[in-house]
Formats: sequence, C-alpha cells, structure tokens
Amino acid sequence: MEEIKESGDFIDPYQEGSGYSEEEVASMRAEMQELADVVNDEESWPAWIEAQIGTGMTPEEEKRSRSRWLSFLEDERDHPLMTDLDTSPEFW
Repeated sequence: MEEIKESGDFIDPYQEGSGYSEEEVASMRAEMQELADVVNDEESWPAWIEAQIGTGMTPEEEKRSRSRWLSFLEDERDHPLMTDLDTSPEFW
C-alpha cells in the first residue's frame, strides 16, 4: 500500500494518493450505505442492535451495550450525512 497522506487528523479515502484502492473505497462506501439504511429505518434497529451484542455478557453488560448502540443509532439518525447519503456530495 502506498504511503497514506494525511490532512490534519482526517485521511480522505476518496482523494487520489490516499493510499486506498478503488476496491477498498467501494467497500467503505458499501458499509456506510448499509449503516445509513439501518439508521434511516428505525424498525430495523432492534435486529441490528441484537446482531451487535456479543455473547458471554452479563445481563448488566448486555443492557449497557444495548443502550450504547441505541444512542449511537439516534446520534447517527440526526447526522445530515446519514439522512441524505445517496446525494451527499461531501461523502461521494
């Protein structure tokens, strides 16, 4: 992999010379789109949160984990990038 060029603390994977291949960028975009689909469909949240919960947790750990994932989804839902991912020029 080429040397990754940094701009401040943020590495823009979509800029030439970022060090990311086209396949890696496509994969990141697909992952972001999957997350946006979940964030924008609150009915899918319980199943998505369930998939994020690890095994072997105590009931208290599981409760905290569910709470953190729910907070994450609520925060992302309100992010302008997630609400309009398909047309967001700053992302694509």
